[in-house]
Order: sequence, then C-alpha cells, then structure tokens
Amino acid sequence: MAPWQMHRPRQANPWQLTRAPVSVFTRQQYEQTVQRVRDYIAQGDVFQVNLAQRFSAEGKGNPRALYQRLAQTSPAWYGAYLELCNGRVLASTSPELFLQVEPTGRVVTRPIKGTRPASDPVNNLLKSAKDIAELNMIVDLLRNDLGRVVCVWVGFRWSSPVKSKRIRRCITAWRRSVGNCTHHGISWTSCVPPWPGGSITGAPKIRAMQIIDELEPVRRGPYCGAIGWITAEALCLNIAIRTLQLTPGGSDKPLLPPGESEYSLRAYQGEGVTVVGYSLFQGLFAPRP
Repeated sequence: MAPWQMHRPRQANPWQLTRAPVSVFTRQQYEQTVQRVRDYIAQGDVFQVNLAQRFSAEGKGNPRALYQRLAQTSPAWYGAYLELCNGRVLASTSPELFLQVEPTGRVVTRPIKGTRPASDPVNNLLKSAKDIAELNMIVDLLRNDLGRVVCVWVGFRWSSPVKSKRIRRCITAWRRSVGNCTHHGISWTSCVPPWPGGSITGAPKIRAMQIIDELEPVRRGPYCGAIGWITAEALCLNIAIRTLQLTPGGSDKPLLPPGESEYSLRAYQGEGVTVVGYSLFQGLFAPRP
C-alpha cells in the first residue's frame, strides 16, 4: 500500500461533480489562438509554445476521496496532495520530473513531450520528427538554464532511443539529462535559472512566456509550477501537470486538467478534434453506478 493510501479516510464522502468542466476557450477561440502561435512560429519569433487552457467545474465531497480516484485513474511517479490554508487543495498526479538534486551532487532533469492517446502505436510517437525535435529543444534549454549557475554536464547522456511512458490512457516521450553540481549545498538559486520548466513554456523560453501571457486568458496559478521538497542537501520537484486545484465556496473554483488537455493534441497538423484532457478525466468524474 502506498503511504498516501494509509491516510485516506475510511468512510470518505464520495466526490461528485455537480457542474461539468468548462474551458476558458470555446473551440473556435482555441483554434484561433493556436493559429496565432503558428503565425509567431512562421515569423521566426519563437520555435515552440506550450499553450494551455483551464477547465473549471464544481463538485462536492471529500477531496481525499477525489485524489484517491485521481491516482487510480491517472497514476504517476511524482504525485502530490497538499491541503493548504483556507481549505484549498492541490492534487497532482504528475508524471514529469522537473529537477532532482541528490546529496552526491548529481543533477537530473527528465522533460516529457509528445503526449498522445494510448491507442496510438508507440512507434508513431518515437518516429515523429516534430515530437522528437520539440523534446530535443527542451532538453537543450534545460541544460543551458542549469549550466549557467549550478551544473556541469560532465555526465550528460541521451537516452537512446527516446524512451516512452504509458500512463493509462496516454503515452509520452522523454529524455533524461544527468550532470554534477558545481558547488555543495542547495539553495533556491538552484531552482531559479530553469524556472519555470521549459516543457510547459517553450523555446526560446522568455519569448514563449511573453506569448503565453498574451494569448492565455487566465493566469496559470499553480498549474505548470512545481511541487516537491527541498532540504539543505537535496531537492526533488515535479512539473505540476495533471493537477487539480480545489477551492471551497466562492466564485473561483479552478479545475486544472492534465497538462496536454488541448482540444487537439495534433492541432498543428489540423487533424480531428479530441478533448483528450476531458476524456482522461471522464472516468474520474462519471457518476458511479
């Protein structure tokens, strides 16, 4: 039994959705926004932009019961459950490692890119020139960010061929970078240079962030930030994708869906429209018999 399961309520009120998720974009608005991104790329402003959208919903029940169902529906390696002040809750089942620093000085990053429905053949992802090019861009970006102040990539290596992860209804590609710290001890300066993660911004990072700020209608909040732990000698932080934020009462109840919850994961190719993020959470929100 996982440690978090030992603390789950024995008779938790089951979580029930009382209002279906609603995006901040209409389909038309989203397609127009994607076209704006494509225009920026065509003009040479940027190589890659990670466009996100927020879904909001309302529900009732025990947040821990919700997280239990979330972890069963979308299991991951870097999950977190945080009960914060004012009754707010963050529930994350992120599969992505942002930054790990070990007491030995070993530094690891492992960005993911190219998420697709699990029904797609894995080889289609691993042979996709677009997806692998995007992944390589982000790996280089993270190496450069960290190399400025904290890390020498003496142990850098590519995972070859590109590795894939299957997460229930999704598959994704990833590559790992390994290096060594140039100084002893961990401080927040270790986290600032690569912050926020390149996989959820784009490249070049600063310009991608400016475009995101222009095009996304709401601020991301904790979504696409990082959740983890830090000590004097080590740290481990995820990328806060596949993350829910619950706020009791009030008018602001953001529901942050899986990181790749786009109207289409293949918007750039103009293929069929699929609400991948919503389909991933259908099992979570569907009424139980």
